[in-house]
Amino acid sequence: MRIAVFNRRMDKPRGAEKSMLTLKEHLGEDHEVKLFSLVDENSQGSLSFNLPLPRQIKIIGGFLEGWKSRWDELEEFDPDIILAQHELSYLGARYVKGRDAKMVYFIRDYENLYDERFYGRYKADASVNYITSFLTERLTKQIIDSSQEIIANSNYLGNRYEDYYGIETDTVYPFVNLEDYSVEKKGDKILHVNPIEDKGIRITLEVAERMPEEEFIIAGTTKKQEIREKMDELENVDYLGYVDDMKDAYSQTKIVLVPSKWEAYGRIPIEAGASGIPTIATSKGGLPESVGNQELIVEDSADKFVEKIKEVEENYGKFSEKARENSKEKSQHKQLEKFEELMDGYL
Repeated sequence: MRIAVFNRRMDKPRGAEKSMLTLKEHLGEDHEVKLFSLVDENSQGSLSFNLPLPRQIKIIGGFLEGWKSRWDELEEFDPDIILAQHELSYLGARYVKGRDAKMVYFIRDYENLYDERFYGRYKADASVNYITSFLTERLTKQIIDSSQEIIANSNYLGNRYEDYYGIETDTVYPFVNLEDYSVEKKGDKILHVNPIEDKGIRITLEVAERMPEEEFIIAGTTKKQEIREKMDELENVDYLGYVDDMKDAYSQTKIVLVPSKWEAYGRIPIEAGASGIPTIATSKGGLPESVGNQELIVEDSADKFVEKIKEVEENYGKFSEKARENSKEKSQHKQLEKFEELMDGYL
């Protein structure tokens, strides 16, 4: 069986891309699988319909050729099944129309939920999202109508799409291979991954400022000079930048903070939990599912995070063991089994 796997970008693959690569490798054991990506390992920038309009106009020209190229490759490959997510899903919806091919649509984020809760996710382009939503919502409905199976990465996100579009979804958590993140020896620092506004970096930096006795490490990239300057200003904060192998970060870590404003699921608690590292997080989106321990869910304020850090340190053994058990329950192996059960009629 020929299976096409769609990914947004491969230059710096994130959680959603890593999950698709896991599927490609897993299904490739028994099927002919081909990866299609808008951005390869050597490209710069990526296309997203949630970008501000000026940026969309600037980069969309360069992607038109890429879309045409992906279409030609898709026709030549002639897949039986398409596993799609993000922008290339529109290409898949067009392809399966009038063909015997089937499409599985993976829901990974909020971008195609168009109501007042999500227009303002990025304040600078909220008005643009509102103006263009009629088009992207219509395209999303076409994708949904063209899909034989719709899989969300959390029960929370699946429920939101079910309410908004009147559809049925199944949930398969992101594929996290625990061996890729497990470290033999943990460190004594507090980790924050992805220093951007949506991931609550300001809360983490405020926590660091209030707890000078603790050492913090920040992994990931940011374009905001203000945030870079704040990280440089705090003597107990070490900015790692983009980390290719997260084992390097987890080997220095005792606790992870995820004070996110938006999170469809969040794979960081599963990665960290592979080594028994507890994650303290907000209740946003699917984070309570990912963390798997209500005791570690707090309000999005620096005060609450400081309080919880102290509580975790006082009872570290208990929280560490619960984090490890949670990761095992949501491991890649168990999620692949669930995916295969859903695909039994197709594969």
